[in-house]
Amino acid sequence: MLLLGAALTALVLPLVEGRSHHWPLWTWLCLGSVPVLLSAFVRYEMRRVAPLIDMGLFKIWTFNAGLGVQLLFWIGQGAFFITFALYCQLGLGLTPLASGCLFLTVGAGFMASSTAARHVVTRLGVGTLTLGALVMGSGLTLVLAVGGHARVGHVAPLIAPLVVVGVGMGFVLGPLTGVTMSAVGHEHAGAAAGVFSTGVQIGTAIGVAVIGVVFFNAVGDGSVPDDYRHAFATGLPYLMGLFGVITACTATLRRPGRGDNG
Repeated sequence: MLLLGAALTALVLPLVEGRSHHWPLWTWLCLGSVPVLLSAFVRYEMRRVAPLIDMGLFKIWTFNAGLGVQLLFWIGQGAFFITFALYCQLGLGLTPLASGCLFLTVGAGFMASSTAARHVVTRLGVGTLTLGALVMGSGLTLVLAVGGHARVGHVAPLIAPLVVVGVGMGFVLGPLTGVTMSAVGHEHAGAAAGVFSTGVQIGTAIGVAVIGVVFFNAVGDGSVPDDYRHAFATGLPYLMGLFGVITACTATLRRPGRGDNG
């Protein structure tokens, strides 16, 4: 626990705090120590009779693929949520409350599709994940097309694209956990679920850190709302490309029998 906790702290802390502190030496030392700490953790776990995490989990193809999709998805989500919030408040002049209300449209789409996802899965299987990634990428494309021309205080044109983004989220996140965990035996379900949920935290931190560099470099002085609208439009194509990668990754998933190490 100490080795794994130290490795995750060394990864997440500099990603969260690095840009605001102008990437001092300690951030790079922390990031450089991550492979060393993870290697020490893996070696220690492999020697234990009752390890914290059974390294055999990472021999299961479906679990690894699902974990990769989870990580990439939350890199995209973390990046989108932070930049869209800044775009709304500093680019469109919305209050924090109004910005939060606009995010409800994403939640509405997510609620609708995640509820319907189990019915879609019966027809498409794991193809539901691919469909979700494609829909979300399409939603981001619509957000870019509309948001690039939005004016201060005018958000109505963004509502429909945001609902599409939410629908895509629901079709990915709804089935993803079930598909990933279906390959894991009951005796390892707890450890696998912990590893899987950790991907949310790590992915979000990486997404915020990476898009922060792109976004704030594009903002420049940030003296007028146009600067933030421009920065948002600059960052979105990277996210659209990321969801193209996610779409390709979901195509590698399948629902095997438990313990399949395919």
